[in-house]
Amino acid sequence: IFRLLNSTPEEAIKEDNVRALSFVNDSLLCIGFETKGIQFLNVKTNKVISNYDSIVANSLTSETILRSILYRHPVLWVGTYGKGLIGINLITGKKKQFTQENGLPNNTIYGILADKNGNLWIATWDGLNMFNGKTVTQFLKREYHQLQNDYINQVVCDNDNRIWVMGQGGVVTLIDENRRFHNISLYQDGKQGGMKRILKTKAYGVILFTKEGFFSLPHEKNILNKDSLM
Repeated sequence: IFRLLNSTPEEAIKEDNVRALSFVNDSLLCIGFETKGIQFLNVKTNKVISNYDSIVANSLTSETILRSILYRHPVLWVGTYGKGLIGINLITGKKKQFTQENGLPNNTIYGILADKNGNLWIATWDGLNMFNGKTVTQFLKREYHQLQNDYINQVVCDNDNRIWVMGQGGVVTLIDENRRFHNISLYQDGKQGGMKRILKTKAYGVILFTKEGFFSLPHEKNILNKDSLM
């Protein structure tokens, strides 16, 4: 992320340590900082706006350490370190907070996404979770061995409503549109390589980023009939 050039201190973004980004609409970008809260940037004018500052300030304390954000109209979801998942209604200002006390297995949230059915998928270091608006469903390695471990770092939803999950060590699991689980492995010269990041692109769909390069999954009709893809 860049600092705005030739701007006053009031217009500049708060710091360089950006943890997450999420668009509110075509022109408004929500920027989440690790320890400095949230700001909103008009990407067409390159100006920071303060319309939602008071609403966000009433919902996040100065001690909040941010890990991930997701805007799903009208709620801004904030994944935190140690304080669970916080939902802030940017219209009414109402706040909801989900922690271990009301369904989450862990209070540190490493990733959030919304699928095309409106479910929230939540990455924690105690498994993958899905929130349908009422209840939280947990997915663990002991029941879904394709996950390989329960330390979930990232979740991504592709254009086919499939959920890509990255766990500790760069292991990747694909949950297809029928919510079947598939282990994804990459091998080069007989050695299994770990993924560094899952990237969602307009032109090529989901791309797996490794130290050896970028890889995509062929969009073949029957490819997901298998338990594991290598």
